[in-house]
Amino acid sequence: MRIPPRELIVISFAVALTLLGDSLLYAVLPAIWHKIGLELWMVGALLSANRFIRFLTNPLAGRLVERFGLRKPFLTAVFVAAITTATYGISSGFVVFLIARCFWGACWSVLRLGGFLSALGLSTSKNQGYHLGFFTGFTRIGTLAAVLVGSFLVDYIGFSATVWIFGFLIMVGGIVLLKEPIHDVLPPKPVPLKQPPHEDNSTFLTDRRRWMIYAISCMNGMTGSQLVVATLGLWLFQNFGENIDLFNMTIGVASLSGLLLSGRYLIEVLWSPGAGHLADRFSPIKFILIAMPLLCATMIFFSFQTHLFPGVLAAGVIFLTGTALRVALDATMGEITPPEHRSRVMSWYVNWSDLGNALGPFLAFQLVTSTGLDLVYRGAAILLAGTGLPMLFILRSTSNKMMLGKKME
Repeated sequence: MRIPPRELIVISFAVALTLLGDSLLYAVLPAIWHKIGLELWMVGALLSANRFIRFLTNPLAGRLVERFGLRKPFLTAVFVAAITTATYGISSGFVVFLIARCFWGACWSVLRLGGFLSALGLSTSKNQGYHLGFFTGFTRIGTLAAVLVGSFLVDYIGFSATVWIFGFLIMVGGIVLLKEPIHDVLPPKPVPLKQPPHEDNSTFLTDRRRWMIYAISCMNGMTGSQLVVATLGLWLFQNFGENIDLFNMTIGVASLSGLLLSGRYLIEVLWSPGAGHLADRFSPIKFILIAMPLLCATMIFFSFQTHLFPGVLAAGVIFLTGTALRVALDATMGEITPPEHRSRVMSWYVNWSDLGNALGPFLAFQLVTSTGLDLVYRGAAILLAGTGLPMLFILRSTSNKMMLGKKME
């Protein structure tokens, strides 16, 4: 595996910085909501709002990139992300906080699409899974820093001071990025007469392989490892209280939540490129068929845990399999999409993924008071396996038939 192109590294670093504020919220809000004047249902709304808004802004991001190129929308999104992160610390209430989350969601539409398009545009068919995995893993360095360092800062200097520091760092990163070249990665639009018959607009909209991947991505976002990420702080708080005795020392629940989530993001940093490489080598769909059942089984095991160490071990397996599943889904979508359609297809793909990521925490925090987290986890695992696995088998069968048909032509 070679070092990725410099431009992909630069873009990945910029996206990593912008994730500081957003990632911190997932680590600390479920644990400190009562300290900053929120109610529990508001936590679910705030963690989901940026994803609901992306259902509208993801298609717009694709159009912006097609019209203005990647550089201007990308740089604008970085600077606005710095402002929204700082706003978390000056928010005077739920409404202002919610508006800031919506603006961040719009920024992330551009930032993530830019990363995907760069990874695909700078790749060949032999390394696109690796480049996508590199982008996913490298950007999680920012998330890792947020949940590891930021969570401890929240316990010691407070929430507002922490997000102000993060907002300043993102702004500095944006200023540095102004000097870096960011090139357009979309190929010229093909001449309609030369466009292959199987890629005309009608087939583009009705290709059921893409729609099945959209659906699987949505279900994975709603019920998979992201659900555990969003609720891990609440699981710790409900089972072990606000302060936890660990190795003869007392640690705050926000700090422990951040420490555990940092393990998750360290897994993504180290494992994503390798998972992408394996998906390239053995077929992304086969890789998904291994990862998804293991993820669902481990979530059910996790739902029964009330002791710290077995629960942490189960969470680690969930994060490993969840990372592999997401990278393989990214590679599958890139594999079946021709270059001239990537902007439109990837914007739809992240749209459906975001819908699932939004519904998961939102519904979980609404249901938890009446059902408990254990039933939420079990129900999510059963729903993912019951819907995702049948579609994967259909997808594999359809892909095999299409490959056979191409060989016979």
